[in-house]
Amino acid sequence: MFWWLLQPLIATPQPPLEIGEAHEEWPHRRLSLTDLGHDILAGSRNWLDHAPGERWVGGIRIAPRREAMRRP
Repeated sequence: MFWWLLQPLIATPQPPLEIGEAHEEWPHRRLSLTDLGHDILAGSRNWLDHAPGERWVGGIRIAPRREAMRRP
């Protein structure tokens, strides 16, 4: 499940996360933030502007490049 949750954050044209040590088994790989990831955490960029596609979370439609409810 953890890997499934990470996929949209890694396998996208502009990922906020990158995974290193691809030759290692999963527990030994290191995740790190990209420049986009740092900007998202700082609040200067919005992940939904870069997210790969529409998805549903808890019955709520999340669509990229649309105004979203979020806390400042």
